[in-house]
Amino acid sequence: MLQPGAVKDERQANVQLPPSAVEHMQAVVQRSEAAGDSRVMDVGAGTGILLRFLQGAGVKQEKYVGVDLSSVMVDVASKRYPHATFLKADFLDYCGDHLSSGGEGFSHVFFNGCLHNFLEPGEALSGAAKLLKEGGKIVISHPKGAANVNMQRRSNPLLVPNRLPTAADLEKACGAIPSLKAAGMQVQDGGQRRSGLGYLQVLQRP
Repeated sequence: MLQPGAVKDERQANVQLPPSAVEHMQAVVQRSEAAGDSRVMDVGAGTGILLRFLQGAGVKQEKYVGVDLSSVMVDVASKRYPHATFLKADFLDYCGDHLSSGGEGFSHVFFNGCLHNFLEPGEALSGAAKLLKEGGKIVISHPKGAANVNMQRRSNPLLVPNRLPTAADLEKACGAIPSLKAAGMQVQDGGQRRSGLGYLQVLQRP
């Protein structure tokens, strides 16, 4: 995931997911409606855990781009999924480079377990909105939920500078952040997960 500091070795990058996390990831992909023709951006991609589940929905490695700050995780992910694109990059820098070069848009931008680590989450959402094709979605999720993030933030506000946004926060952002407003982004019905601890919100461009 997109967090300060590098992973010290590959053992840390290959931890098996607990059943609750597997259930959450399956719910994220199902809710996103990503499929075989989807072009996906995975922010804070880590070792490519999300891609494992996206492939189950038919998403092709060749249509996936993952960015992460950890060179170790990017290296592990690139070896695991050789036909996908993994980049050691800051997401906001990537957005600027991609837009200036006229790169192809994405049908989905995922923030799985990382949006709260951005100093300015609104800037991250703004960048994501600019990358989307018509009908595209921003998917914000966390396997341990908002309460867990709040606890982490109280323990270490430098590492976790923000909480996860509520549906009301996102509604407000869609009307206040210029790029979200210009794209007509809307919070999808369904809101946060109603079972388990996982957090899941989806914004969609008409």
